Amino acid sequence: FMSGLVGVISKNGGSLGLGQLFSKFASTTRGAQMFAILSGLVIFFDDYSSILIVGPTMRPVTDAFGLSREKLAFIVDTTAAPVAAVS
Repeated sequence: FMSGLVGVISKNGGSLGLGQLFSKFASTTRGAQMFAILSGLVIFFDDYSSILIVGPTMRPVTDAFGLSREKLAFIVDTTAAPVAAVS
């Protein structure tokens, strides 16, 4: 259910809009990394939904600053499960 909802939101441009909003505030590669980490910490109600929401939302931001997708995947994965386990 959650992945279908994220797919509908992505097709409608919701994650792209959030990505453009976040890219206005990030001015460096390190800033883009910090926004990815903060997004992973804010969206913590479930580890799978955190991955499905933060990944597509932060992908345009990290692509704009030249951050590799592997590093984004690492950031998203390391902030999803531990934070959900603590909460």
